Amino acid sequence: MKTGLRVFLLPVAISLALGACSTTAPYQRPDIDLPPSYRGASSGISGGRSVALIPYGEFFADAVLVSLLDDALAHNYDLQYALKNIDYAAQSLRQAKLGVLPTIELNASGTLNRPSDNSLSGSSIKKSLGQSYSEDYSLSLSTSWEADIWGKIRNRKKGALAGYLKTV
Repeated sequence: MKTGLRVFLLPVAISLALGACSTTAPYQRPDIDLPPSYRGASSGISGGRSVALIPYGEFFADAVLVSLLDDALAHNYDLQYALKNIDYAAQSLRQAKLGVLPTIELNASGTLNRPSDNSLSGSSIKKSLGQSYSEDYSLSLSTSWEADIWGKIRNRKKGALAGYLKTV
């Protein structure tokens, strides 16, 4: 069985080795008739003006194509999402820049307490106030300011700036 396999594989190996030794002609680039410049007079682009800087309304002459592009840009959810992300990053940067300012808080609250008529406090409130409930109102004003000793606010501003630049 082994000799039959060798007899079969030997001619195959020899033919593959001889086929690999054949020489081919070196590659020659074909002659192609190219225009003298990439941006010719037919494209409507003047001199050294970049295609990226031309508004698409001027670049494309077809009015139907321009209206389709306008409609696609107006209803492009990915573009709207990207613009909202840029707006969010800009607002985060503005908020981080205001981190060195003091914060002022104003709190107002009101409470209505209605104890049971069967309790001692319920009957005493009714006798003293002439009503079966008590009202409690409070108003507070507080201010605080954080000194940036360890650079927390500065690093927050740097991070917000990096996030904004990354998003834009």
